[in-house]
Amino acid sequence: MLAKALHSTFSSNGGTALTLTRKIRSEEVASPDASIKTCFVMMPISDVEGYPVGHFSEVYNQLIRPSVEAAGYKCSLATSTSAAHLIQLEVVTRVATADLCICDLSTNNANVLFEYGIRQAFDKPTVLIKDDKTRRIFDVSGFRDIEYDHTLRIANTLAARDEIVKAIADTVNGSSDSEQVFSLVKLMKLTKAALPAGEVTQDDARFVLLEQKLDKLANMISVDRMSIASFPKSVRKPPIPPSPRMKQFADGTTLSFRDDHLVLTLSGSEPVEFHSAPELEKSDFWSRISDQARASINETVLVHSPNFIPF
Repeated sequence: MLAKALHSTFSSNGGTALTLTRKIRSEEVASPDASIKTCFVMMPISDVEGYPVGHFSEVYNQLIRPSVEAAGYKCSLATSTSAAHLIQLEVVTRVATADLCICDLSTNNANVLFEYGIRQAFDKPTVLIKDDKTRRIFDVSGFRDIEYDHTLRIANTLAARDEIVKAIADTVNGSSDSEQVFSLVKLMKLTKAALPAGEVTQDDARFVLLEQKLDKLANMISVDRMSIASFPKSVRKPPIPPSPRMKQFADGTTLSFRDDHLVLTLSGSEPVEFHSAPELEKSDFWSRISDQARASINETVLVHSPNFIPF
């Protein structure tokens, strides 16, 4: 087993470090002949609206792979797997370690652009291609690309193969030339990402990803708790509004309106029931409340206590 650690440091003037790890099996990066170089292809994999079913498989098999093999490289493409984190590890590892990358910008696929951004951080040889249906986007318009016929007509495809083979040679031969610019990292004279020596197992790589996800989750929970704690208690626990069938007074006294009687509950005392208006009028409670409160009680009795003996 050949183990490598992928440790990419995206930095500019001491910027942020991003660490990704992955154990690469020897059969993934080397053939029996160790002198054969690898080329990883970044391209749309799934079917895309506006293109025939299986279109980009044909692009890979009829255009890209023959060109790469003619240039002397072993061609590989991201494979499907049921584990999303393994897809990320597989792709990022190959993007960072391949001797050459072919990047098909057709359809301006977001995943492909993300992978191309990682490749740029390592400032390693990359050949850009795209079909004649896809508009060039501003961010990469300054870099040369090979345009191919999206219909994959034989004559046009054969011509595009020759162009890609030549572009591979020009790109690889010029990668050590400081005057040749293949990435924004070199253009802006930034520190490119590095691959230091070290051995990290695949289980370690999975643990790192899990640890990062848990850290993010814990941080989100912490932020939420801080946000809630900063609210006034009155905001965190809004008072429950009294029921229309109950009136609450400033001293804590409540008066509940039942179908045929009223229930008066004084603070710290047992509830007292009133089954008629005369009973209520004789209570200390009635004598203490204002005329406005009495009028409100009368109105509520008419609505919620229809069988209460009226005033």
